[in-house]
Amino acid sequence: MDTPEENLRFKEKFSFPFPLLCDRSGKVSRQFGATSYDHAAFANRITYIIDESGIIAKAFPKVIPANHAEELLKLIP
Repeated sequence: MDTPEENLRFKEKFSFPFPLLCDRSGKVSRQFGATSYDHAAFANRITYIIDESGIIAKAFPKVIPANHAEELLKLIP
């Protein structure tokens, strides 16, 4: 729900090799359950693992950033 400029700074700060979604209206955040009301200032952090068919295989609705990367890496065979 950040601005394109905010997302670009965040992307560059962490050297992400992919674009970040700008959901200024909050529509996508509401669809994925990251917020439940129309004029939210921010979305909750949720990680979705999407399989090869485009189906959500696993959801992490309460992300704790400090250990989340390690938690996800354990799922990679």
